[in-house]
Amino acid sequence: MEWSRMEQRIRGMLLLVNHQCPCEDNLRNALTAIDEIMAHETGRGNELSPGGLSEPQKGVEIQRREWSVSDELS
Repeated sequence: MEWSRMEQRIRGMLLLVNHQCPCEDNLRNALTAIDEIMAHETGRGNELSPGGLSEPQKGVEIQRREWSVSDELS
């Protein structure tokens, strides 16, 4: 399965869980974690290292965004 489809499915599952037990902070944290994992797996961002995130790869722009429940529901 390609990464974008997998990412969409994970986000959809998170929204379903959030609908059953709302907690915006947990959803925001989970979506941010997905962004970091996707960046690592697709080479679009930082590489994960044992001490946390390492320096950005040369020539790769890191895209971070703040999530809100309304963003995902729209």
